[in-house]
Amino acid sequence: MRRSGTVLLLVSAVLLLAGLVAPEVRQAAWGIAGGLGAFAAAVNVWSGLRAGRGGVDVLALLAIVGALAVQEYFAAAILTVMVGTGEYLEERAEARAQRELHLLAQRAPRVARRVIGSEVQEIGVDEVRAGDTLLLAAGDIVPTDGRLVESGTFDESVLTGEALPVHHSAGDVIRSGVVNAGHPTQMLATAVAADSTYAGVIRLV
Repeated sequence: MRRSGTVLLLVSAVLLLAGLVAPEVRQAAWGIAGGLGAFAAAVNVWSGLRAGRGGVDVLALLAIVGALAVQEYFAAAILTVMVGTGEYLEERAEARAQRELHLLAQRAPRVARRVIGSEVQEIGVDEVRAGDTLLLAAGDIVPTDGRLVESGTFDESVLTGEALPVHHSAGDVIRSGVVNAGHPTQMLATAVAADSTYAGVIRLV
């Protein structure tokens, strides 16, 4: 994960404080902070333009360069701290999103139990086809969307946030990603795993 925002925030904050407590190096410290901010904003603007978008980085760059041009070094340092804070928060949000996505991907069902006559075959979820009858043992994650052949009780908190198990009757729609919280039951798959609700949640995240 990139840490440029964290570094910029720490360095610019130290330089800003140094200028406040040490008058003899004040202008130099604030000027260096402003220079760092202008460089960071310029890099962000360049990256944004290459991606075909603008953004507030353009305003930040103009503001910092303008402050430096008129020798308002304190303002330039303050703007740099603001830019560093924004980048730091963006990095934190990106890291959190990556963690959530990793947890979602880890939790994704990988096997299913297909019922053929009196036999039960354990297969990969990618092998499930619409129309397959699947056995859901207690604690199993529902591998794909379908309809219940028999009634069952499910923990749907991962999709709905509902903490209490939900009872469903035969014929009810059941979504992938929920957990069988009751007795073993069976379902009829109505979609392949790639087109299921849980796969859609992962794509959205």
